[in-house]
Amino acid sequence: MKRTVLHIVLLALIIVLAYLVYNSINKVTSFNAEERYRIEVVADKMKHVRSIQMSYNSKYDEFASSWDTLMHFLVEDSIPVVLRIGTVPDSLTEREALTAGIVTRDTSYVFVRDSLFKPDQWPYEMEKLPLIPYSSMKGTVEPDSFLMDAGRVERGNVKVPVFELIAPKESYLKGMDKPLIRRDESID
Repeated sequence: MKRTVLHIVLLALIIVLAYLVYNSINKVTSFNAEERYRIEVVADKMKHVRSIQMSYNSKYDEFASSWDTLMHFLVEDSIPVVLRIGTVPDSLTEREALTAGIVTRDTSYVFVRDSLFKPDQWPYEMEKLPLIPYSSMKGTVEPDSFLMDAGRVERGNVKVPVFELIAPKESYLKGMDKPLIRRDESID
């Protein structure tokens, strides 16, 4: 009788421990999958910001250091688009073909938002571009903004314009398991 009770208790204990082990493994794999997905979404948004910054740099030879400047550029500013009509023969340079009248150029100006992104394919509301995805915790907390800065760095006696765009891990992983977020920090 005692043996049967002991076996039942041990079997129940084994089942509980198996469940706890499975749950802890499943918790980590679910966290990792959600983290990878969120990183992908944030990186995609950062790529769009990079496209806007590169366009800003091509026009002003520097990067925008504030969101106000970058958003004004995106919504209100325009960039030149050069249309080249004709084909440059192999025997001439483009400048010579322009002088000879074989090739002509026409410059027009297009809004930045229209030149970078097709209007029906813009994935964000304009005013939400600076906001980090998943940082608002279902609307209960104000969303965080990307941290952005710009300046110049000297490389080989030449000052090169650079910009930095940061999305803190705490922002895009809001609402997820805090011990697992800290676990990733201890690995770095």
